[in-house]
Amino acid sequence: NLENFRVRNVLIYYYLEDDSMHVIEPRQDNSGIPQGQLIRRHRFPSPGGGYMKPEDLQVGSELQIYGRCIHITDCDAFTRAYYEQAGLEQGQAEAGETDPFNATRDAMKVNSALAPRTYEK
Repeated sequence: NLENFRVRNVLIYYYLEDDSMHVIEPRQDNSGIPQGQLIRRHRFPSPGGGYMKPEDLQVGSELQIYGRCIHITDCDAFTRAYYEQAGLEQGQAEAGETDPFNATRDAMKVNSALAPRTYEK
């Protein structure tokens, strides 16, 4: 079995109007795992009590949400501007971890047959 673990890239949406969040995973063709909305929109509990706030979402930090560990690697330009205006610093964008299963799958697509097929001659 080539698959010991999977790296799943997700998008975190935070709504300033009511401090709610939701987490989605962009769809990937023929992956065999459930995708789409992973955690529905609501106020996420904070590990220290209370609920998640914008200060809890920093590039380079890890979130523990209902037993799932989510590492934040980057944010969009609006989010950076909002944090800068609020006097909070966002870290530099980090390279996302590669999924070993997808790397193996992509490598298999690159390889071609060694001998030409009869209809290719």
